[in-house]
Order: sequence, then structure tokens, then C-alpha cells
Amino acid sequence: MSNENWLKKQMHMRNTIRIRLRKARRSAGMTQTDLGNRLDVSYQMIQQYENGKRTPSDETIYRLSEILGTDPEWIKYGSSE
Repeated sequence: MSNENWLKKQMHMRNTIRIRLRKARRSAGMTQTDLGNRLDVSYQMIQQYENGKRTPSDETIYRLSEILGTDPEWIKYGSSE
């Protein structure tokens, strides 16, 4: 895979993670501050995830899925096994 294709794939994944993360947080009735407190990070970090400025690690995605009651595969890829 070329560097350009890899970069496009990473950007697409980052964009879709941010959309699903925001949707799951809102569905759970949580604010960014609420979620940050539960995850033990600042609300600014949650903002960065939801704005696509940062991508959560796999470990963080797993923790987010536990807090939000979702499947980590859904947060990351939009589907679950």
C-alpha cells in the first residue's frame, strides 16, 4: 500500500471514529466532561477525539466502548463481529 493510500485510509478511519464516538456519547446522555471524567481524561481530549484532531488508541477505544455500552469494533470500524 502506498503512503498516500495509507494516509487516506487513516484519515477516513479517524473521521468515522469521531462520528460514531459523538453519536454513542450523545445516545448515552453524556457530555464531553462526563465522558472525560469516566475515562480519566480532560473534556478537551474528548473534544479532540470528536473533532478528529486525535485518534484514540485501541485500549482507549475498548474503555470507551465499556463506558458507552457499545462494541469496540463498532466505534473503530462501524461494524461488530
